[in-house]
Amino acid sequence: MKSKRMALDILMTVLSVILMGGNYLFPADNVHEILGLALFLLWAVHIGLNRRWYGAVFKGKYNPYRVMQTVINCSILVCVIFLMISGIILSNHVFTFLNIQSGLGFARIPMK
Repeated sequence: MKSKRMALDILMTVLSVILMGGNYLFPADNVHEILGLALFLLWAVHIGLNRRWYGAVFKGKYNPYRVMQTVINCSILVCVIFLMISGIILSNHVFTFLNIQSGLGFARIPMK
């Protein structure tokens, strides 16, 4: 089980780095969006596998290391949630069925 979690973590890391390439690696938006959806699904699996950690956040004693670890993990989770929301709002191919017409101001700062 631990090797499956590590493989998932490595796959998520590699996919995240690839997706950071943006338009340089993916001239077509659809490949970038499909890989982003794959990362979204991997995050869902990751959170599901680590659900016991979330259940134990408010239990036990907190030493400085646990405080730091919890702050970092929760900060990453918040960043990922906003990244996924903005990606869904900006989607031109994968999430067009949602018919999101507004919210681009949240997802993108207009260039002057």
